[in-house]
Amino acid sequence: MLLTILLNIVLCNSPEFKRGTVYINDDSIKVEIAESERERKRGLMYRKELKDIEGMLFIFKRDGYYGFWMKNTYIPLEILFINRELMVVDMDTMLPLDTVPHFPVVPVRYVLELKTGSIRKYKIKIGSKVQYKIWR
Repeated sequence: MLLTILLNIVLCNSPEFKRGTVYINDDSIKVEIAESERERKRGLMYRKELKDIEGMLFIFKRDGYYGFWMKNTYIPLEILFINRELMVVDMDTMLPLDTVPHFPVVPVRYVLELKTGSIRKYKIKIGSKVQYKIWR
């Protein structure tokens, strides 16, 4: 009973993310968009898999050294740090449940989390250009 109550609290307080598409190297990737502080804090936590999406795009209002960790995140992810000119400036691999924060080497405006293997699949490199469109 207590587990059911806690699960309902978590689900009811989960943000409803906008959806969109990210374009890299002529490939399109469906994403959820995390723009608000609440959405960014929640991110992909508590998920066991990614179904209808392939990643999450975090959008910040200003450039900064934003740190990301994998607390309560069960899916292995790759993280792309993207500057205001929409160019990949850093990337890393993040292991499930790891609480060590990952920071970019230079200030960024966007962060894209993708399933592990996406960097190779989409041939992403430092300097790759990114575009995005929010559609809901």
